[in-house]
Amino acid sequence: MNIFASTQTQAIAYASNVGGSFGVNAVSASFAGKISVYDQIQSLGMPTGILATDVGSGHILTSIPGNNSVQVLDIRKSNAILKTLNVGTKPGMISVDPANTDHNWLMNDGDGSGADPILCPGQPSKGSFTVIHDSTDPVIISDIHTSICIGLGPHSAASQTVSPFLAMITNQGDNTISVVDNDEDSATFLSANLLNTISLSGTPKGIVYSKYTNKFYTYLASGSGSIAVIDPTGNGNTGALGTSISNVGTKYSVLKIDSSGRYLLLSGTDTSTSPNKGLLLGVDLHTGALGTPISVSNIGFSDIQETPDGKHLLVASASTDSSTATDLLYVYSTSSLPDLSLIKSIQVGSTNQSYRTFSMNSSGTSLMGVFVPNYTDGTITVLSAGLDPIQTLLVGGNPTYTTVYSMGGGSSMGHMHGDMGDMGSMNGL
Repeated sequence: MNIFASTQTQAIAYASNVGGSFGVNAVSASFAGKISVYDQIQSLGMPTGILATDVGSGHILTSIPGNNSVQVLDIRKSNAILKTLNVGTKPGMISVDPANTDHNWLMNDGDGSGADPILCPGQPSKGSFTVIHDSTDPVIISDIHTSICIGLGPHSAASQTVSPFLAMITNQGDNTISVVDNDEDSATFLSANLLNTISLSGTPKGIVYSKYTNKFYTYLASGSGSIAVIDPTGNGNTGALGTSISNVGTKYSVLKIDSSGRYLLLSGTDTSTSPNKGLLLGVDLHTGALGTPISVSNIGFSDIQETPDGKHLLVASASTDSSTATDLLYVYSTSSLPDLSLIKSIQVGSTNQSYRTFSMNSSGTSLMGVFVPNYTDGTITVLSAGLDPIQTLLVGGNPTYTTVYSMGGGSSMGHMHGDMGDMGSMNGL
């Protein structure tokens, strides 16, 4: 029985692929660690956001901005494309809502101004997001629950997991936050009538919710760099700005939060010099103290994700500067947060893009492996549970974003520019 089980699929990793005929590559990992590659799934156009839903259906959602649609995929089926959903203008990031895990939030990037003429016609100051409901029902599969017009250029979102269950979406086109009622027991649940619109002093980059403080945080790179703090209980439970965290710095691009909710984590690339410098910073939300800033020469830092046991922070490299290295994944210890200490760097492939993410395969709090897309090389580097490279897979184009569906213990998402991120513990830009 143990021998039989070891040959069974533990997880399937999907990567959206640029180049060739456009499509999604999928690879399976058995419980024994054997990697198998599937034929590419052809897409309607170049796929961007990609997400394993969180209801155990095995469904993958991938956004096709050139076709204004989302495709529902499952490589295990004879026809891997299960369904196509028509959505808003230029769909981008997709994230699971931790407050309602059968809901997946899609940011429609909109036209050049961030407006969505498809879902918000005649409203040039409105962008939109779409909520996609996923189901194990073989007939329903996935369907659109609702779409809501909000601010210009919606980019990332976070959701409160306690009452009053607010969700907040950053709008980079008009520097605002749209506040939505996300309480499924409320009469105004996901209503088109927003609870509030909060104006910010700069362009918001990412938003996260802390279960530790019961507050939301978004990074503003303007001025000396600060983190805006939003109290969801303020302004009659519709959200109000609090005292910001100042003097953070202006070079970060990714904002996330650790699993405890106590520490903010930021990464970015200082592009003012060539080669670039990778930047990291931790912030203690209990004391307000900033950790020791980290600057690493000749590398660009991009997406960051905490391992499921909370002990390590993985940092992807990426840069458009040809003099800057992009072929390493860094591992930092989180044992002394808000300070981070380097454990090792891991050889992966190269990515000559401004952003790279990756996906972790996990079972509970145990890491089973990591899938790192290498855009420039057209490969995916597979890491073991011990964070050692074990295989490099050649795919049919330039892999960009990844996600993992795990039959052995949950899904793990890697997203473009950070997303509602997992909209929970580790949200990015």
